[in-house]
Amino acid sequence: MKTLQLHVDQLEYEPIRREGSVYEEIEPKSQSFRDVVVLFASVEEKDDEEIVDAMLSEVASSMKRLGADTLVIYPYAHLSNNLAPPIKAIHLVKYMEQRARELGIKVHKAPFGWNKRFSIVVKGHPLAEQFRALSQETLLQRQARPTQQTAAPSVEEKETLHVQMGRELDLFTINPVLGSGMPLFHPRGRIIRDELMNLIREVNLSLGFEEVWTPHVFKSDVWYQTGHYEHYRERMFIFTAKGEEYVVKPMNCPGHAMIYASRTRSYKDLPVMLSEFGTVYRNEQPGELTGLFRVRSITQDDGHAFVRPDQVEDVISRILRAVMYVLELTVRGKIYATLSTRPESFIGDPERWDEATQALKNALASLDMTYEVKEGEGAFYGPKIDVDIEDSHGRRWQCSTVQLDFFMPEKLDLKYVERDGSTQRPIMIHRAILGSIERFMGILLEHYNWRLPLWLSPSQVVVLPVSEKNRDYAANISDRMLSTGIRAELWTEGTLERRIRAAHQLRASLMAIVGDEEEGSSTITLRDYRGRLVKKLGLDVAMGWILNLIKRRALNLGEIDEDLIAMAKK
Repeated sequence: MKTLQLHVDQLEYEPIRREGSVYEEIEPKSQSFRDVVVLFASVEEKDDEEIVDAMLSEVASSMKRLGADTLVIYPYAHLSNNLAPPIKAIHLVKYMEQRARELGIKVHKAPFGWNKRFSIVVKGHPLAEQFRALSQETLLQRQARPTQQTAAPSVEEKETLHVQMGRELDLFTINPVLGSGMPLFHPRGRIIRDELMNLIREVNLSLGFEEVWTPHVFKSDVWYQTGHYEHYRERMFIFTAKGEEYVVKPMNCPGHAMIYASRTRSYKDLPVMLSEFGTVYRNEQPGELTGLFRVRSITQDDGHAFVRPDQVEDVISRILRAVMYVLELTVRGKIYATLSTRPESFIGDPERWDEATQALKNALASLDMTYEVKEGEGAFYGPKIDVDIEDSHGRRWQCSTVQLDFFMPEKLDLKYVERDGSTQRPIMIHRAILGSIERFMGILLEHYNWRLPLWLSPSQVVVLPVSEKNRDYAANISDRMLSTGIRAELWTEGTLERRIRAAHQLRASLMAIVGDEEEGSSTITLRDYRGRLVKKLGLDVAMGWILNLIKRRALNLGEIDEDLIAMAKK
């Protein structure tokens, strides 16, 4: 970390425009300070909380000598050519602000991710300008350590950005009293989950999947049959009740296989396609748990198709087409596909493996998907396709998977009657589009830098009466929006300015402001998160525009667009 510390008579700055994809949501306005210490700070690639603590220890000592009690932390990338990724830098800058307060320093932080116009008047004494550079190497050499030690946070509470978002936006928490890796979704977080699940339900319906439900606990017998008890036992939660051993299910596959096996199937019945938003439980190691990215309770958008060999290519093609559709609606990043082929140790007929692998290649080719072949990296029970998505921070996430399985149909004795009367085994296709709902939510929160598209936003419209006498009219506006399916909230407590600021902080998509003028003309003033306004807007026009964005699942983060402006002029 490199810093330039200045003792100043005056600092004035004004955020002008955002820079890059990682930035703080603010209302741009000028700020002015007198007789403060300004810390221009560049966060470097290898910096961590220990570096921040050490830097602040030196700053605090220096401020004491200077007789200064107020610190302005000013993110400033221009002191280093070895900068940390923005998502890491914003975390450490916020950590610096938090730790400064814990040290008893009055602190203000200039917004991260903004180009700012500033002017500064530096005091004229020998200690007014101080440059510092700290790294892990220099800390070790100096044997420097933070002056104030704090207890290490639980693993899942490490300040990965989406964990901070979850807490500040009241979406989810992870309470170690209830269990590490077990996220609790608050009402606002549940809305995001439900919207993602609604999307997948629509996709499942179009693909021909039928939704089922299976218990969270199965007897251990089935896990012996599938081989999971032997090979996956360390990751399973196992208990005994009344002399019988049970397993909290780590996956849904056996339950779906048993539904398939519940009656005789003909070749005419196939494909049989079953889906479930099944929460499964895996005993991940404590050091592996990270926010929503790695949890112990995992809700999968799970699906299993039981198909004839001649159906593999068509079913895989349709699933991959759905994967592309969902990822385009949600992340809209660069897509990478990989095909993992037969390993040295495998089960089944090599000829059937070759036919299935060629079917996967044909499915990828039918969608013009470029892909990487990972020779010999398939599971022992079948080849697979994985689809990765690149987020706005350049990180690749493996989300979607399509896995062929010759093993489980044999172990669980799954059959169908072929046209000639012979008994055959179906091929089982394991499929997930989002993968883990929890993990996908974490990806979206960080990808969109807290502000989700309108259709996913828990707070789509906040209705703000200018004064108490406009409250009834505002309540009517809120009720009408709610009746059409718009998530509207009526806020009446506090000043209008305070409520607007709170709506920004909570990442509400839009604000409907109503005062005497709006009430008199039966209109609203619509405000977006950038502060742009459309005045005297008819409610039906506003609701029609919002509902259209929601229905299309448009990539609108709460912005007034040209369509609405044109509609307002009619």
